[in-house]
Amino acid sequence: MPRRRCWRWTRTGPDERQCFGRSAWREVEGSACGLELPEFHVRLALDEADLSSPAGRDRALDEVVPVLAAMQESISRDELARLVADRLDADPGLVTRRVTGVARRGTPPAGAAKPDGGEPAGSAAPTRPLSGRERREQALLAMCIGSPVQGKEYLERLTAEHLSAPAVGRARDWLATHLEEPMSGLPREDEELVSLITQLVMRSEREPGGREAMELNFLQLEQAVIEGRIQAAKEGGGDPPVDLQRRRAELAERIAHWETAGAG
Repeated sequence: MPRRRCWRWTRTGPDERQCFGRSAWREVEGSACGLELPEFHVRLALDEADLSSPAGRDRALDEVVPVLAAMQESISRDELARLVADRLDADPGLVTRRVTGVARRGTPPAGAAKPDGGEPAGSAAPTRPLSGRERREQALLAMCIGSPVQGKEYLERLTAEHLSAPAVGRARDWLATHLEEPMSGLPREDEELVSLITQLVMRSEREPGGREAMELNFLQLEQAVIEGRIQAAKEGGGDPPVDLQRRRAELAERIAHWETAGAG
């Protein structure tokens, strides 16, 4: 039977609470698992939150919404949203609207007005599909989480030029210093980062890792950088520098090598 990671909810003793709070997690292997990661994160956030005041419940909702938004639409997500509404003594519709709003990339929670006072941002069109480059970026970051020893090397090699969006750059920066425990201490106010890191952690459980896959993804991102520089040179009215053309040819050869190695 294949082995997979999962997360078990555990209680700590009084002495341990001083270091870890009222609840702690431990990773277990095998088929007899406890909670999946999203449910663990939500329950932990609710357990640690001050739910005695509206402000405390608002902060708890702010923390769990990105986690729910990172999940695929499913019965599990609906049940978890109902749990959140029940624990926060909130309208289930409010939780659903917040999750729907955050699930749409680059938009604030549903019902929030646009800066110009127009229609609520939650009525925006659904998120567009990820481009091939964006899929490679996220795949590489997920593999870094799944293989942290090798992942550290690739996080150091990745630069802002390799990444297509500021949120992915923030995720890279976060993982560079939190690779062993990427979910620990995430800034609640950055919902986009929390959502993306949660998705990457979940993806790391199923993303094939290893040196071949990681190197291939990195080389393809490097190829996109070089192609962008060459295109910029052409648009500027000049010929692409020889060193860029040479680098493009070299990358094509190395990518072909790693594709062959991966197929083998």
